[in-house]
Parts: sequence; structure tokens; C-alpha cells
Amino acid sequence: MSSRVRDAFKGLGLTDYEISVYMTLLHLGPSPASEISDDSNVPLSKIYEVLRKLEEKGFIQVRKGDMQHKTKIYSALAPNEAVQFTLQSIERELKDFGQVVVDELTPVYEKSGEPEYHQVTLINGTANLLEKAFETLDNSRLTVLVTLPFITDALVKLFEPAMQMLIKRGVNLRVLISKGSLPLSALDRLAERIQVRVRDALFGGGIISDSREVLIILGEITGKDIQPTFGIWSEHVGLSRFAEDYFEFLWSSAEPY
Repeated sequence: MSSRVRDAFKGLGLTDYEISVYMTLLHLGPSPASEISDDSNVPLSKIYEVLRKLEEKGFIQVRKGDMQHKTKIYSALAPNEAVQFTLQSIERELKDFGQVVVDELTPVYEKSGEPEYHQVTLINGTANLLEKAFETLDNSRLTVLVTLPFITDALVKLFEPAMQMLIKRGVNLRVLISKGSLPLSALDRLAERIQVRVRDALFGGGIISDSREVLIILGEITGKDIQPTFGIWSEHVGLSRFAEDYFEFLWSSAEPY
């Protein structure tokens, strides 16, 4: 196991013993605690606590043995399942922490009389808008929701490296496009790895990143095409959540690509 993977495990909250046991189970397959202890070099006196913690964290599962052998059998969950479970747990925990801070400190803030300020940036020009779109995607770590009422094969190819990066990073990427943009041969390959849906009509476009950053994209007709020429970017959480709710409303009634 590389030091890079070990550091990543620790970043997800696993201890050295837990890392050793999970890696052992990946190689051994379903095994009893005694065998896991021998192969992982985790003392038998500690192995059950380590296994319990790994089960809580979503990295392993446990089942009872057969009627003749009642020893519990432990097995590793697939890495993608384990990591997804961990990320969801971390997200829930952070939301809980955040809510405590909001509930406790909002009354204090409101008493101070300080006006609330949120950055909102107006973006003019296609080049500037595309640059901001790339920056928003690059900052994304969990989810990206994209709505594109106007899109061409050339635009898909332009953004393909950024979307491949998000896929490799494990970001949940969903794209909603207008039927009027079809056919899009450049999207066919990406559609095998991301979620894409289509609707009859979309009246605005945008990117929502990690439920905290939103880029609203507007366009104008240039010749036969509609080009993105103007945008509004904000990190206002309320605006991002509103945009996200609207996206989910559109997504729920859209058709698979």
C-alpha cells in the first residue's frame, strides 16, 4: 500500500490498526477475527474493537457463521461503497456542527446590527464566463449540478477534460440539457459515466457546486447559435440552495438522455 493511500485513509478518519485490518480483509476475503488478527498483526485483544469501529464507519460488514460454526465472519465492503458511506457520514456530521453554530450564534450576530454581506459577481463576455465556469468546477469536491439550455458539440469537447477530472475525483455530476440541443455526439461517451437528462425547454443555465456556490449563465443569439455571454456568480448559501431546489424540480420531470 502506498503512503498516498495510507494518508488518504487517515484523512477519512481511520487509525493504523483499522487501515491494516481493512487492507487484510480486501486480500483475505470473508474471515473470522482470529485469522484477521494473525494476518494484520493487530493483537487479538484489540481486534474486536477495531472490527467494531470499521463496521460503524462503513468499511466492513459482519455476518454470523453457520449453525455448526457460530464464529462471526467479517468481510470488506467495496472501496467505493466504503468511501461513499464515509463521505455521507462526514457531511451529516458537518451539517450538524454547522447547525449548532448557526442556532447558537445567529441571535448574537443579529443583535450586533451588522448588515449581512454576500459576494455577488457579474461576469461579462464569453471568455470570462468560461473561465469562471472552469474555476467553479475545479473547486468542486462533492456534487456538481449543471443546466445547459444551449450546448454544442464544441462546448462539450471544451469542458470534457474538466468533467473527466470530476469523474476521477468521485464528484456526483448531473447534467440537464435541452432537447433542442440534440443530437450531441460528443456527449455520448460522457453520458456512460455521468447522469444526463433532457427536457423540452430550459430558460436558463448554470452550475451549482457543493450546495454552496452558484454560477447563473445567460446567453444571446449570435448568428444561428446562442452563446453564453453574461453570468452571475455567488457563494450565497441561500441562493445556492434555492438554485439546487429548482434544479431538482426540473430533474424530476426530465427524461433520460
